[in-house]
Amino acid sequence: MENINVRDLLARYSKGECTEAEMALVERWYMQFNEYGVDISEQRISEMGKKIYSTLSEEAEVRTRRLWIVRVGTAAAVFASLLGAVLFFKPGDGLKNGKEKQVVQIAGQDEKIADKVMLTLADGKKINLTDARIGLLVRQPGLEIIKAGEQLITCKITGPVSQMDAGSLTKITTPRDGQMEILLSDDTKVWLNAATTLIFPIVFADIQKRRLSLSGEAYFEVSKDKAHPFFVSVQNQMIEVLGTHFNISAYGDEQVVKTTLLEGAVKVSALSGDGKVVRSSILKPGQQAISSGETIDVVQVDTEDMVAWKEGDFVFRRESLENIMIKLARRYNVEVIYQDKLISKQRFGGSISNQAKLREVLDMLELTGNVHFRIEGSKVFVLP
Repeated sequence: MENINVRDLLARYSKGECTEAEMALVERWYMQFNEYGVDISEQRISEMGKKIYSTLSEEAEVRTRRLWIVRVGTAAAVFASLLGAVLFFKPGDGLKNGKEKQVVQIAGQDEKIADKVMLTLADGKKINLTDARIGLLVRQPGLEIIKAGEQLITCKITGPVSQMDAGSLTKITTPRDGQMEILLSDDTKVWLNAATTLIFPIVFADIQKRRLSLSGEAYFEVSKDKAHPFFVSVQNQMIEVLGTHFNISAYGDEQVVKTTLLEGAVKVSALSGDGKVVRSSILKPGQQAISSGETIDVVQVDTEDMVAWKEGDFVFRRESLENIMIKLARRYNVEVIYQDKLISKQRFGGSISNQAKLREVLDMLELTGNVHFRIEGSKVFVLP
């Protein structure tokens, strides 16, 4: 793969001259740095972003106004500060395997908040949503963020918002055993599954295209607005919608990204390492796009099974034990250890509430297959 000129790419990003694929590439880098636990405070990133914005010419300001002003500064600041005088960057460099990635991510977490749903504002302020009382969390000029229920956050526009605040990035992260629903300022509803991060502009005012970045799993009910199409960037993929209901599963510890359409239409594009669109597919309701690398396979699925997690259920349809245990490890925050890796290839079917105790779920699996489990603290041993 050819090297990418980062400075040129970021310069064109800040001028609003990037293609959709190039913009998705920059955002994917930003998501990866967040996921890998880069030690740069959100406040510092925001300050650098504002400084970059203040140096733009009036003409450039007009062009960038509709491209998330602070988002541009944030992404540029992250890479400028990390790369310094380095001119080129090779995608794929860095972490060699999932195990190393996990170590880096855990090492950067505060043990006191690692199991909480966290909201990070553009100025770096962090809010523990799990323990926060129901009611007003944040009040800014023209904006309120409210905890409307134990697992519901709403972003409410109350008046005019400054250009700087209009595009400022907000991040919400759920722990391995947590979920959260968020009502965005454009009335789009998003349900976040466990171990998920969503990065979004808290206000969509003066933004030509609504753009979010996701790591993990989320179900979207996008508010219809043909004048402002909706984009979600995940790993090596970009999803474009106008107004629809769909689910995305894009966990770093799973080999594929699954996009499932329930209503409307979405365009799923696979991206190469340098951000170019290499393949696209338009989904119809009831279809699922399975993307691995630069490939996209489209299959018919039972959509209710795909979003059962949102309704509080685990549903397995001839699913491998390996995939099932990945989901259970995420839900119950445990480590899974196989005595014989071949066991992981067995397939199971069934359903059970995700509020059930771990032992109850494992008992169900033992009844439906030739497998046994032993729990020791936070470890689950899989036995033949």
